Parts: sequence; C-alpha cells; structure tokens
Amino acid sequence: MSKVDVYVAEYLTIDEVTHEESERLASNECMIGNPLTLRFDPEKKAFRVYTQQGNPIGLVHPKNKLALKEALENGWPCKCWLSLVYYNDNDGEKLFHGEVVYQFYNLKPTQTAERAALDAFADHVSALLAEGKRPRVSLTGTQYEEVISGGGTYEPQGTEPLPISGKAKSGTVVFKRKRSVSDRLALSAMENKPGCRIATTVFFLLVALLVLFLLWRFVFSRFFG
Repeated sequence: MSKVDVYVAEYLTIDEVTHEESERLASNECMIGNPLTLRFDPEKKAFRVYTQQGNPIGLVHPKNKLALKEALENGWPCKCWLSLVYYNDNDGEKLFHGEVVYQFYNLKPTQTAERAALDAFADHVSALLAEGKRPRVSLTGTQYEEVISGGGTYEPQGTEPLPISGKAKSGTVVFKRKRSVSDRLALSAMENKPGCRIATTVFFLLVALLVLFLLWRFVFSRFFG
C-alpha cells in the first residue's frame, strides 16, 4: 500500500459562511489549532465544518471531493484543525471566513504503531498552527516513512503560503493566525485545570480594572483637568 493510499492532507479555505457562522468564527469558540469535524452536506454537495461543540462554521469545497467523501464513508480517521480566520474590508457584509487543515489516514486495525505515529504527527501540526506557523502537511513517500519510523516526531518541511492577498489594496485583514494569551487561558479553563481557571479569572479581572482605570482618567482629565 503506497503513501497516497493511506495519507491525504491539505489546507482548505472556508469560502461559504452564513452570518451566524461568521460570528462564530470570530468568537473564542474558534481558536487556531482547535480540532474540528468535517461532514459531507449532500444538499450543498460540499463539506461543512463543525466546532468541538457541534456548531457549523462554514463550507469548504475541496477539488478531491469524491475521494474525501469516500474516505469519510469508509471511516478513515480525520484530523481537522482551524488554521486561519480573516475578513475583507471591501466586502459590504464584512463576513469572517477561515481556513482548515485536514489529515486523513487509512490503516488496518492491527497497525497500532502507525496509527499512534500519525496521531502524534497530527497533534504536532495542531501545536504548530497554534503558534502561528503554517507547516506543509502533505507528505512524500519518504517523509511518510520518516513520520512512522520516528513515532510522529517528524518536523514538517516547508511553509504553506496564506490563501489570501497580503497587499493593502486587497482589503483582506487577517483576524486570527495563532492563539492569543486569552485563548490559551480560556482553553486551559475549559480543560478543567484549577490553576488555569484561577489565572483566567485574574486575567480578565485585571483587564476590567484597567479599562475602569483608563475610563476614570479620561473623565477626570476632561472635567477636572
């Protein structure tokens, strides 16, 4: 069985969103590197992306649609991560769009070591995305063997370019490309880590106090300065 038969991965743009999905993409429910789910939507003949909470965030239209549909139907494991959120100032509706990374692999139940290596590699890709990096996720036959032999510790080669124009006149603005400090604190709190829950509470309390302090200074300088 060749690498092409067992592993397929690429970046896909979330190019069709509703207003509700756009708002969700901009929220803390959608953090860079977070796991997502792909499901085929027969009505749209495309794949809808869902958050961990089961909420939709838009449609993707892969070129290899039939192959991915078959992979899902056959029960291939699919790792999917959020890699980017952006919007366009020239768009009258100013809807948020996004981008995901998917990694499909097909292994026999007895190939437990291979499965563990690919799971570890996929988790490493998620961590790199959270740091704002854009690793290439497609693999050559040799690279695939390195992933397996190294137990998933393989370091991806190359960087994936942004799917949007970086020119100022394009009007495209990157909204999220890595996890913020508040994202990390919120994520730790959601994972029920007591220390992080306390840190999160303190962080947002300090932010609130800072806002109140700045507001007080503004009012004081305006009326009593």
